Amino acid sequence: CISLLKILFTNHCIYDCKYCINRVSSSVRRAKFAVEEVVWLTVELYKRNYIEGLFLSSGIYSNADDTMNEVIEVARRLRLDEEFAGYIHLKAVAGASALLVEEAGWYADRVSANIELPRQEDLNQLAPAKTHNAIEHTMTALKTKLAETKEDARKIKSTPRYAPGGQSTQMIVGATSASDQVIIHKASDLYTQQNLRRVYYTAYSP
Repeated sequence: CISLLKILFTNHCIYDCKYCINRVSSSVRRAKFAVEEVVWLTVELYKRNYIEGLFLSSGIYSNADDTMNEVIEVARRLRLDEEFAGYIHLKAVAGASALLVEEAGWYADRVSANIELPRQEDLNQLAPAKTHNAIEHTMTALKTKLAETKEDARKIKSTPRYAPGGQSTQMIVGATSASDQVIIHKASDLYTQQNLRRVYYTAYSP
């Protein structure tokens, strides 16, 4: 358990997920950081021992790849330009290309793609723009890259570390009629099939 600066890069979002306060149809005020602002804020708070790392997520402000690029750029500048040694957790942006998602793991300690809800029918009801196939495709890309770099490290000790904290996901509970059994079965499948380190659960808030 460590203290993290947990922020959104932006709360602009093109999706209309009914469980999210930042959905496109919501009337919340919108804001967006610049990459250098998040980098500066993280480094300054880290120097003062207020935080031990960064947890960076984002709404999707134009398209998935553009958003993912900026999220990755924050981590890249922290690691390479600022020589930041703290913990970094990046959220993989839904719908981003597999190559971008894989790149995130070179700078982050952990990368996560949110499964959101336990069944596709639940997504159809509350987040029709998202699919389990696309989300799990992202997870598979991460799992494959983690396995590849782990094998490389066995052969070549100088192999750079890749997302040493593995990957995790988040599931919203109570938003639909899905039973506890359905939720636990889905989590179990993800642990087995995607080698997840952890499934986090978030209570639905209408």
